[in-house]
Amino acid sequence: MKVPVNALRAGLVFSKPVYIDTDNFLIPAGIELREKDIEQLRFWNIDEVETDGDILREPAAEVPNPGEAVPEEQPQEALMGRILPEDQKIALVFQNYKKFIKRIDDVFAGISSGAVPDARAITGMTDDLFQTIRKNRITTIGFILGSKPAGCNLAKSSINTAILSALISEKFGYLEQDMRQLITGALLHDVGMLKLPQEILTKREQLSPQEIRQIQGHPLHSYLVVCRELGFSEDVGRIVLQHHERWDGEGYPRRLRKKEIALDARIVSAADAFEAMVSEKPYRNSMIGYQAMKNILSDNSRRFDPEVLKSFIGIMGIYPIGSIICLNSGAVARVIGVREDVPLRPKIRLIIDEQGTAIQPEEQKVIDLLHEKSLFILKALDPKDFAKKNMNKGRAGENRAAAEVEAAGMRIIARNVRSPSGEVDLIALDKDTLVFIEVKAWSVYGIDNLPYGISQKKQRRIIETAKYFLSLHREYNGMAVRFDVIFIEPEKVTRLESAFTECL
Repeated sequence: MKVPVNALRAGLVFSKPVYIDTDNFLIPAGIELREKDIEQLRFWNIDEVETDGDILREPAAEVPNPGEAVPEEQPQEALMGRILPEDQKIALVFQNYKKFIKRIDDVFAGISSGAVPDARAITGMTDDLFQTIRKNRITTIGFILGSKPAGCNLAKSSINTAILSALISEKFGYLEQDMRQLITGALLHDVGMLKLPQEILTKREQLSPQEIRQIQGHPLHSYLVVCRELGFSEDVGRIVLQHHERWDGEGYPRRLRKKEIALDARIVSAADAFEAMVSEKPYRNSMIGYQAMKNILSDNSRRFDPEVLKSFIGIMGIYPIGSIICLNSGAVARVIGVREDVPLRPKIRLIIDEQGTAIQPEEQKVIDLLHEKSLFILKALDPKDFAKKNMNKGRAGENRAAAEVEAAGMRIIARNVRSPSGEVDLIALDKDTLVFIEVKAWSVYGIDNLPYGISQKKQRRIIETAKYFLSLHREYNGMAVRFDVIFIEPEKVTRLESAFTECL
């Protein structure tokens, strides 16, 4: 059965385990639900939980404390600004990473404009990138997920694919010369895209069969640029020509299969696929690293060489370096190290504590989940959605709503008032009217579709909580009563006065 989070109370005991969803565990059977567990569910904006069991024990009804102070929320920048640790070494490597993107972007701009490309610029970049990867292996992986420099999408893809390809090649025992050749091919694997019409590359709608054929022709364009215009060897040309071939023979342009495809190209294929999944595209949003790894793991020897995938997973783990994850304690952390033998127990750095407060960089604790047996990863988080949700929902959304209420000349007298039936986010005095306020993050439905966002059942719970509050605070009896709803959006806050009515 599914249980709304608003119906959960501390002390509930279920006969079978309770799950956040089909993959994420909350509490085992026979264990009391804690107030802390419920607060974490609300903090992560989870609306309901699931269980195959029944309620074994109900908690005693709790008496709310309407005057209880609510901790001040940290600014949004403090919550998400810790994804990359801000020590000087990492900052320096990150500046170099951005310079690599700019350097390859300048090369691509020259090719697009018809200028004669300079192979020496590519060779110099290959040498510099090789040294950076060797000296800062873990840090460079983290930039692929932990940073999103604006613009230069093709250049970013090229640098990230080169970094991942070089790291995979280490598992195959590549010599330095062979790795440099691989990096060069990875940097130029999609250079043929520059020969295609821009309207195809930026098209959001489904491509026509003719447009698909044009896209599938880009490896040949890449080969011609690499070998004829830049003068690189056939070995480098083979990488860019074959990186869209598939292990099962269903790729393009030549439908090669298995070891007919050069190992360099098989490596770049896996690296390019992962990089594409975690990057924004005109036709879709990016995936988080965990979801991208799940997709790659489900390949079943169709697209990728199984040995290449095994090496790739050993490097990246199930939760790749740079991933943002939520622990069972409610804390948020960034993955900073993985283990090939225990991929579900990475090394992490805490960035937000169990109360939702950002941790200062100098106080961020590094935890090895291999040794901290009481902690485990509850779920992977999308940094963009996490930032947006915390701006629109939870305490942050409530604080924005409270500011709107006070700006309208009302005085807040209570927050998060709970009853056996439900809860009310804010209670305020508007002159001689007592106002009960529901705070709602609004994205899918408009204000005119109130029942879809706040059901009749939810309205009834708010009303019952209002009655409960008045039974405890008789000094407000006899006042006019109003029910408002405040909708929180990233750009604005909208208050709907008298959203629904009830005679109390």
